[in-house]
Amino acid sequence: METKLDKINERLSSIDGHLAVYNEQLKNHIRRTELLEQKMEHVDTHVKMVNGIVKFLMGAAGLTALFKYFR
Repeated sequence: METKLDKINERLSSIDGHLAVYNEQLKNHIRRTELLEQKMEHVDTHVKMVNGIVKFLMGAAGLTALFKYFR
């Protein structure tokens, strides 16, 4: 006859198995997240560069408009 202690041990073994699977899934998730963060760094750099170019062009257009207005 199975005692309460045996049932508890079986349940704990089952939980340990689930935790091992969850830990592997977490490691894989962390790895994928780090890869995506590295890719986003490149996107952020590109966005900053494009924003700088747009600001420069807007400034140049503004200066051109002022020169033509006072001419």
